[in-house]
Amino acid sequence: MKSALQTLLRQREFSVFAMLILVAVYLSFSSEYFLSQRNLMNIGRQASVVAIVALGQALVIIARGIDLSVGSVMGFSAVCSALVMRATGSDMLAILVGLGAGVLAGVLNGTMVTKLRINPFIATLGMLSVARGVALLMTGGIPVPYTGWAEWLGAGRVGGVPVSVLLMFIMVAVVHVVATRSVTGREIYAVGDNPKAARLAGTTRDQIIRDMTGKQALFEHRHRDVDEGAVALRMTDVSDGRHIAGVSLDVYRGEIFGLFGLVGAGRTELLELICGARRTASGQMTLFDTPHTPANPSRALRSGVTLVPEGRKIAGILPQHSVRRNASVASLRDMGGGLMVSARQEAAQTDIEFKALAVRMSDDRQPITTLSGGNQQKVIFARALLPRPRLLLLDEPTHGVDIGAKSEIYEIIRRAADAGLTVIIASSELPEITALCDRVAVLSKGRLAGVLKRNDMDEAHLLRLAFSEYGE
Repeated sequence: MKSALQTLLRQREFSVFAMLILVAVYLSFSSEYFLSQRNLMNIGRQASVVAIVALGQALVIIARGIDLSVGSVMGFSAVCSALVMRATGSDMLAILVGLGAGVLAGVLNGTMVTKLRINPFIATLGMLSVARGVALLMTGGIPVPYTGWAEWLGAGRVGGVPVSVLLMFIMVAVVHVVATRSVTGREIYAVGDNPKAARLAGTTRDQIIRDMTGKQALFEHRHRDVDEGAVALRMTDVSDGRHIAGVSLDVYRGEIFGLFGLVGAGRTELLELICGARRTASGQMTLFDTPHTPANPSRALRSGVTLVPEGRKIAGILPQHSVRRNASVASLRDMGGGLMVSARQEAAQTDIEFKALAVRMSDDRQPITTLSGGNQQKVIFARALLPRPRLLLLDEPTHGVDIGAKSEIYEIIRRAADAGLTVIIASSELPEITALCDRVAVLSKGRLAGVLKRNDMDEAHLLRLAFSEYGE
């Protein structure tokens, strides 16, 4: 009992409830009418309407959504219902029309968010204005009286208790059962890619992802044939004198090759050596049988090596520039003659990549900061793919993007490799490595701990190698 009380006192909701109790006590002393039966019933009737709306809003929030239009949609539905009641005198038809109006608004909101990819804040804010405006237009700003037996639902009483209050308690019970007992309700809790919630829902994380994206399971590996006789990149005893020590490995043409390790293992540093952002202290690299010693990323780019860097906001996007310029900045020399850039060529070439990568935007001249994180990342991919590289380096390519964008980026990587592009992906996400990579090199404190083929690529083995340089 004591522990339960302590837990209750630590809840923020308890603080809000306590404040409401104090306000009620104050009002009861300041006005003799506050605790009257009539006033309490009126408070209950008004609060029940808000509580019923709050139930739906709670489900939206649990599903990590937002809906600003609830109040206006409720008013619009009530106006539709009242007008039908006045015109036909049919209570049942009035209720059905009111429910239908609410459903229609919900479908429009859902379509704008899920199909048209409009930000839910913008979509529901727009619906708020539309529903309110249509309701005012229909009534001319004059209240519409509601008569008939359906009026009893809002103003009637059962044993002295307002019917709306009883309906509120019934709906709370129903929503509680649906949300906590049914598969649909539990899946609402699991849509945030929470494996534990997914298990509670009686389904799997992959099933949730498939339901959300309409695609195959996100972390399901697809077999690929790689020619092990064609070496794209060969590293022999490569070191940078500080973070990387004696790394030797081969990466095959058309392969998706993974780099895995703990924080500080040297994944990013190894990619920087390959793309010329870091100098090699010793060892040799060859790129398609040609010595590869890039002095800087520009030289590496001319050799056919591009990089999608870690940290989209810090090292990826150019926030002051447009979507188009962010994609074209590495290829401007190929978009015109001499020192001038052909705006027509720039627009045409970037448009091809934007369509191929399904970048969602209203105009490629809009600031890149107006795009979602996933679309910003796809623009960075467009930048890396536009120069037609032979070797694509990816450093945490899906960090900070939602599950839908992650699925799309995985498809981009697979398509690029299937077209013959060699891909090296550094990631700290084991499911990502095991889903995408044909082989994976595991780094531990800057040293190569091992290279695993597809059949040996289980998470326990990968983690064992990642800890190999840390001792017992």
